[in-house]
Amino acid sequence: MLFNKQAIDEETRRKYVQEIDRLVDQGKKREALEKTKELEAQDRDAAGYYMAYFYHMGEVLRENEREALKRLAGYIDRFPDDRDAYLLLGDIQVGLEDDAAAVKTYEKAIRMGSVAAMPILAGLYKIQADQLRNQSARSLNPVTYAANTGKALSLYISSMDLYRTANQRDKDLLDDTDWQGYGRILDTVYAMSLNGEVKEVPKSSVERAGILGLGASIMAGKADVRTQEYWRGQAVEAAARMEAAGYAVAAEYFRASLCISDCEKKKQEMLLNAIFHMDRAQALSGTLTAQQRGDYPSDFGDIIQQYNKLNGRLGKAMQNRLRAGELPRLELDYPADSVPAIESNPVFAEYLARARGGRGTQAPVGQAAPQKKKGLFGRFF
Repeated sequence: MLFNKQAIDEETRRKYVQEIDRLVDQGKKREALEKTKELEAQDRDAAGYYMAYFYHMGEVLRENEREALKRLAGYIDRFPDDRDAYLLLGDIQVGLEDDAAAVKTYEKAIRMGSVAAMPILAGLYKIQADQLRNQSARSLNPVTYAANTGKALSLYISSMDLYRTANQRDKDLLDDTDWQGYGRILDTVYAMSLNGEVKEVPKSSVERAGILGLGASIMAGKADVRTQEYWRGQAVEAAARMEAAGYAVAAEYFRASLCISDCEKKKQEMLLNAIFHMDRAQALSGTLTAQQRGDYPSDFGDIIQQYNKLNGRLGKAMQNRLRAGELPRLELDYPADSVPAIESNPVFAEYLARARGGRGTQAPVGQAAPQKKKGLFGRFF
């Protein structure tokens, strides 16, 4: 009892909170910490949220996630209905590499009404789904393969729903990393549909028919055109939202990726669409920030590499198609009310003129050396 401080009244606590928030918003972190220590001297638990914040951020205090966790625990015991506290708790758990606990925490924050937790949880779901797909790829057991693929698909769908809902509720919430994570999921699920992976494989059927039965089921899934069109439509819709949010170049890379997947499934003509999108990405590059100009070549390095490979193999055939009067079918890649005109893309217009004039075309898109991303979101890709 000797060390227990008397809880301060709510009005006093509220005034401290307002002042600390004001100082943090103004970038006066040291002054905010001093004010937090004043509060802590009167009521340790009431100051727990902000002390956890400073230990987690590691800006004016040395980063210490364990201490942050301890301070926040006392605060949550006292104020269990503060959804922002659960958002911070999830961030701390991620810092401690306890993703399983973080998932449960962000889920609780969302149930309490937190929109900010949605894209973070979506990213964690994607990480889990990617891990399950990797396990499926390494497994020779058809039951394990089917189970992991099904779980991965469920997580991808949950992640997509969170990204979409977050964007609907706050159009400025998703940042570049969020949109890239969203786009990667849509690309992955569309590729899974083309490969027949999204077709449900009942466990009983697999156990009865064995590997041959699973193979036949997956092959049947490859012919499921309706499912493939559905997932492609979802990707097209999301790319439009991405562009509307100000990430037009990223949207073009993902549109190109969809077309590359189509091209690899015996639809060579879709390389024309991919060329249009890669050229439009180049034409819009002036809208990128300095950070994006440095990061994008490696962020989308795999797409660039696939594109260059296809262009090297099929580029001459595409030029012949253009000379014969064929054009990209852009209505497949944009919503009906926002299909761009060919001439609105000056880089592609030049490519078209050169191809039809028999003067050759531009060189393949360059690729920067991959760069290792840091932190949670570096695990997305």
